[in-house]
Amino acid sequence: MRARLASASVGKENDLKTRRKIFAVALLALFSVNCFADVQLLYGGNRQGAFEPCGCPVKQLGGIGRWASAVMKYRDASTLVVDAGNALLPVATKGSEAKRAVASLIAAAYRSQKLAAMAPAPADLFEGLPFLESLSLPWVSANLRRADGVAPFPAHRMITVGADRVALIGLTAAAKGEGYLVEEAKPALEKALEAAVKEKATHVVVLSSLGISETTALIGKAKLPTVVVGSATYEAPDQPRRSEHGVLGVETEPEGKHLGRVGFAGKGEIVELDAKWKSTPAVEKLITAYRKQQRVVATQATLTPDSKAKYVANAHRCQGCHQEQYDFWKKTHHASAYLVLYAKGSHFDPECVACHSLAFEQPGGFDRVALAVEEKGGKPRKTPLVETILAATFAKEGKKVKPLDSREDPKRYAALKERYHTELDRWQKQGKLEHVWAGVQCENCHGSRIGHPENGAPPFGKVPADTCKQCHHDPHHPGFDFAALQPKVACPLMKTEKKK
Repeated sequence: MRARLASASVGKENDLKTRRKIFAVALLALFSVNCFADVQLLYGGNRQGAFEPCGCPVKQLGGIGRWASAVMKYRDASTLVVDAGNALLPVATKGSEAKRAVASLIAAAYRSQKLAAMAPAPADLFEGLPFLESLSLPWVSANLRRADGVAPFPAHRMITVGADRVALIGLTAAAKGEGYLVEEAKPALEKALEAAVKEKATHVVVLSSLGISETTALIGKAKLPTVVVGSATYEAPDQPRRSEHGVLGVETEPEGKHLGRVGFAGKGEIVELDAKWKSTPAVEKLITAYRKQQRVVATQATLTPDSKAKYVANAHRCQGCHQEQYDFWKKTHHASAYLVLYAKGSHFDPECVACHSLAFEQPGGFDRVALAVEEKGGKPRKTPLVETILAATFAKEGKKVKPLDSREDPKRYAALKERYHTELDRWQKQGKLEHVWAGVQCENCHGSRIGHPENGAPPFGKVPADTCKQCHHDPHHPGFDFAALQPKVACPLMKTEKKK
């Protein structure tokens, strides 16, 4: 009996020791995760003002709502969210209220996800330094100065992550503009790195619009574990890469199509923001408010004096002499290019309208977005005619309009295209259409035909590839093959041309 009791006592003691060991290991693991985990970066750059999924023919990627959803999924206590700049405005742009509204929308979405730092890049400065300051983002730049030499933003921000102190430094590429100047990068960066060491940083992140290669070369041999997040140079490595001195470099592709993830140990990935990512309610609310304001701006804009001077801008008029060509054009996606815009609420978005219409913001074209379809002798409408026609086209689908992609649902697209042209034809037969700028049509390819044929306008001739590449270019249409795709939109030759 005593032997059995002694044996039981030893068993209990061993069991207790085992449980203590398990508990100790678990506690150590928990402590390690919370205090010694590798600092993680969720990064981006070169968004170029893109806030919704791209219109790429292969896969619809990106969108500020999907980005926010991915950030929420991957963020934890060891994570910092950063952006390397060229984010708010298209790389080639001119000042406008519409573009500033897009920049404000993106900034609001960034604030909702609590960016740790963002570096101003040349494209972000197109609207001027005061506008940039008004967006209340965590800007950092070691070499951006006001005209009087005073720095508008700190050179770096120090963020504590667990037991680590991360210095986030900004570096702005050379740019010229009114009210600001950009100093030489190397001495400014060296000064910021020295300050980070003095402030006992354990890690450094450099957000740079100079690009990965140039920035890592400027850093040389780093004193601390360092990651360079690049923008604007299209280096976009699929995997994080190290310089000869061990500095880690990362960059995402343009237009916010991906979210980058990387740790200082070098492990990382590029997350595709495809359809599986749903927009967050908070960002959807921001986009809805933006759309409402966009509609107000579109209906209040004024026309340029010569906006009705140089284009026929109505394929129905071409139909009179070119029935065969008109019938062919009507079946192309060019003819109904506004359908996809309306389906995602972008029919008043100037950035989208430019490639889905004829002569937007061009001499002799139109610059009032709401007048994509002009009524002959009509009074200003509370609901623009283009919206009336599109709403009637989608009416059978109910109040909530779903996004439209001809590749994913060709039958739906074909039905909508037929209804759209039926609506346009109805207004045309009533003699109410002055101009139809909506859609890619005859004059997009052949140029203005005003006064044709009485004015002896030259034959149409071949359409050069550069005409198509005004819209079919990276990043909207990567790998555009003019020779392969041109036959799909090239109208049949006229009989006189066939004889030649």
